[in-house]
Amino acid sequence: GKIWILWKCSIVVTIIRHSEQFVLLKVGGSTPFYICFVYGANKMGERKRMYDQMVGSLVLDLPVAVLEDFNVISSPNEASNFVGILEGMNDFNAWITGNELDDHIVAGPFFTWHTNQVDGPIAKRLDRCFVNSH
Repeated sequence: GKIWILWKCSIVVTIIRHSEQFVLLKVGGSTPFYICFVYGANKMGERKRMYDQMVGSLVLDLPVAVLEDFNVISSPNEASNFVGILEGMNDFNAWITGNELDDHIVAGPFFTWHTNQVDGPIAKRLDRCFVNSH
């Protein structure tokens, strides 16, 4: 797969669910929590498959963080050159709401991806961290 996760042997980690686009882990200890690493596909149809695979997996009784590269924006202001409506954006927002997640406060640059082109550069916020209310 495209996601590699390493941890110390002294930390108790259980893989709860995984696919090519995400890995959901439960991290044990005195204060257990869930963490989900995501590498969303570039194609909308493949991302939708990831959302379907994750349905119900993130509405949990413990704190959860879902982070990394989602490869989609959630609003027009997250792209430096937004034009039109992205169907993928609506699917992404429905997934966020359906999993009862909140976007964590951004630290550092707002845009997390850019083309580095001199003519017509494009920047987007594709990497992020979501948390639940636990």
